[in-house]
Amino acid sequence: PAVRLHAYLRTDVAAILRLPYDVRGLYNDDVLELPDLTDQATRRRQMHQLTTTLVKQGIANGELIAVEADFVQHAITGLLLEVVRERGAAPSPAPEKRALEVADFVLRATLAVPARLPDIQQESMGLSGRWTAQTAAPLSPGVL
Repeated sequence: PAVRLHAYLRTDVAAILRLPYDVRGLYNDDVLELPDLTDQATRRRQMHQLTTTLVKQGIANGELIAVEADFVQHAITGLLLEVVRERGAAPSPAPEKRALEVADFVLRATLAVPARLPDIQQESMGLSGRWTAQTAAPLSPGVL
């Protein structure tokens, strides 16, 4: 679960930073209540649920510290909103750097054995590379 969480964060954040249009409006709760964005709101809820489940799996198998999985999900959402805000209207020229920073930050905060981070980064690189090759958009709920 720790490798999948890291890879997911790297892939999703980098994909969002690469999008050729301004995504700030799509991450607004009020906007996602619009009927035209029902599918997007549903996908976001699914991704939050899947991320929470992934964190719970990591806690259950001892990879992650015992912390409320919902808290971790909310922290990830906060980081994502900050990345979207700082990105602004233009795609990022170096999305991989910020994506790695976000993934590393979350794992450093939650890993039961922080010394495992370099190994997780290495495994994550291969996994996120396969996901990126499959799609240029943020991950779908079925990938986690």
